[in-house]
Amino acid sequence: MAKILTLDEMLAVLDLCGAEDQVKHYRWGLELIGDRMAADIAERLGVARGPCESEDLAFAGTCAPFRPLTEGQKCPEELADFDSEADWEF
Repeated sequence: MAKILTLDEMLAVLDLCGAEDQVKHYRWGLELIGDRMAADIAERLGVARGPCESEDLAFAGTCAPFRPLTEGQKCPEELADFDSEADWEF
């Protein structure tokens, strides 16, 4: 067996190891990649998005918010299974 860690969990382990400079470096890189991914998703789905940011693991980890671009816009099928439907608001 092996311990399988997400990228955010690996950041948490580095933080526990006292590797603050490495954590900052990797967090910046993950946020940059996430921001580019969020921009591509928003463009393809015709939705609005916010910046990708690192949150505590107890919340969402490294994530980006997606919202309707216009009032009344339905949640795209590709996003429907993620998070709560109640979070899809203009």
